[in-house]
Amino acid sequence: MKNKKLQLYFKILITFIFVFFLSSFLIQKIFLAGTPKIRPNAFSNLALEIKNNTRSLIALFIKQPSPKEILTPEEILKDVPLKTISKGVYGKTRGNYSYTLIKIDEIEWKEYTFNINGKEIKIKAPKDQEPPSQEFMEALYK
Repeated sequence: MKNKKLQLYFKILITFIFVFFLSSFLIQKIFLAGTPKIRPNAFSNLALEIKNNTRSLIALFIKQPSPKEILTPEEILKDVPLKTISKGVYGKTRGNYSYTLIKIDEIEWKEYTFNINGKEIKIKAPKDQEPPSQEFMEALYK
C-alpha cells in the first residue's frame, strides 16, 4: 500500500515538473510579451522551434567527426599536381575543392591608358587579354 502511494506521489511530482517547464516554454513562444494575447505567428514559430530542437537532439546522437578526422583543403589537395591554366596561373582540383596559384612575376603585362573626366588612368592587364572598354572604366570610376 505504501509503495503504491509513493508511486502516485512520484507521478504527480513528475507531472507538475513537466507542466511547469511546458508552460514556461509556451509563455515565451506563444503569448505576446506576458499578455494573454497570442502572437500572430506563434504556431509557425513553435513549429520552427520544434524543428531546430529536433535537429539539435539528432546531432547529439549522430557521431560527429572529431577535429582530427576532418581534412583541410590543403591535405585533400596535397597529392594533386598543379596544372598550367595560362602563363603564370596554375591550379588543381579534387571534388569540391580547388586551389589557384598566381605568380605575378611570370605574367606578361600590357599597360593601357584611359582618359576619364580629364584624368589619365593607367591599368595593367595580361598581354593576351582584351582590355576593358572605355564605358566600363568610366562606370568604374564614377
